[in-house]
Amino acid sequence: MNTQNEAGKLPQSSNDWRSTLVAGAEVYWTDPNDGICSGHRTIAEIVSDSGKIESDETVVRLNDNGSVTEAFAGELSALQPGERKLSEVGLVVNQGADCTIMENGETLSVSSAIAGQLVDRGLIYDQGDDPAAKMYHIVDGHSFAEVEKAIGEFAAGKLPKARNYRPLHAWTVGGSAEGYVVDLGAINVKNWLAGQGLDDSEVERVVSSMHVSVGSKEIAVLKSINVDDDMRGGGIGNDLLNQILGDAGSAAVLLVADRAESQEDGFDLKAWYERNDFAQFADVSTGPMMIRPASLAAGLSSAMQGKVQEKQYLIFSQSEAEATTIREGFWSNEHGWCDFTEATYFTEAERAALSLPESAGRDAKWVSAEEMAPFFKEQNQHAAGAIASARLSAGTQFFQELLDSVETLDGIVEQHGSRTLCDLMYLQNAIMKGCFIDHYEGESSVRDVVKALPSAERWLASVQVQEAEHTPSAPSLDM
Repeated sequence: MNTQNEAGKLPQSSNDWRSTLVAGAEVYWTDPNDGICSGHRTIAEIVSDSGKIESDETVVRLNDNGSVTEAFAGELSALQPGERKLSEVGLVVNQGADCTIMENGETLSVSSAIAGQLVDRGLIYDQGDDPAAKMYHIVDGHSFAEVEKAIGEFAAGKLPKARNYRPLHAWTVGGSAEGYVVDLGAINVKNWLAGQGLDDSEVERVVSSMHVSVGSKEIAVLKSINVDDDMRGGGIGNDLLNQILGDAGSAAVLLVADRAESQEDGFDLKAWYERNDFAQFADVSTGPMMIRPASLAAGLSSAMQGKVQEKQYLIFSQSEAEATTIREGFWSNEHGWCDFTEATYFTEAERAALSLPESAGRDAKWVSAEEMAPFFKEQNQHAAGAIASARLSAGTQFFQELLDSVETLDGIVEQHGSRTLCDLMYLQNAIMKGCFIDHYEGESSVRDVVKALPSAERWLASVQVQEAEHTPSAPSLDM
């Protein structure tokens, strides 16, 4: 239940029909929690001395298929003539709803919360022409019947909440802004990109590139910033954007700088976003598609053009490595200084754009995987104090077999590429830790190299082949 004034009570009801309600009457309940569970209910009990609804603050117990909810009378409404119900689940969809689903001449109105759930499940997508209109279409291959069923299941509490779907809202006098944050792997991201006009191959390449380059598991989409015409030029847009960015946290932010939006004379919307660390990576029909932080734009732009930027650079500090027995001398955007297995890889463009982090000896530097071959060999010698002797022995044996199979480690790079050498070093770490690496076919020749070693069957047990939905930057270590 939700109260509506400082005294903790709702105002007196002016609707005479509520005073006529009795147990067994069918009503429509508007859930004050963003309308998430709104729907038809049957009155089970009216909690008052008279047994009647005396005001909007009267508590009413509502029955929904055996589940009882307590609500205020002021949250109840009558079924109006012409009110449309979903065919099977019995939900009123045109009351208190602010989003419209439209397809082939049919329309369906739902709350923002339910629309977010439907988007996350890949049933509908944002039309994108006018974000303020909150218009959605059904994704190809799905139907109104599926949408209606999902709404019913959600209202009945049978569907789990969307994967980290978090709406973003900002408001101030004279303006508002909205967007959302989702897991990077959620369908929302692909639907939004497709809704802006990217074709299927472009969507897949951009999403794959974001999985590699975005230093967070979340992504935010800024759908709109609206400032009243008579309030422009007073910094309201800056306030709204800062609210949205603050709520988005560490998530990268996507948007389109809409050319169709009217602007004050001399105001450049794209340049304004650029001053706030956004950069363009694509041009769509409605305007420049941009991302924040700006350092990510180069990689996404290359992905749009079908170019794959190889992530071959790491950040290394000898002083940080010497400070720990497990040689934590590599930089991770997520963990800070760490061992080789958790290090972040960077492209040539990122190397040129990013600054080096602080290190104990102020000796952080950019390195390539092949440059680090001597360190990897040295790291093998330092592992004895941190890893059990049996696993250390296995890791040492693997490394020795690898050295015996080639003249130099540089030879592996020349024949198979730097990614294969990196994967071999990951595999050695996995063997010493008693775990395995995820290997995506086509990413490197690590399995081909290992198959040629005397103890190939033993080492391949630490390689788990995966079917890639996207292109990862490096295999993950799984305990």
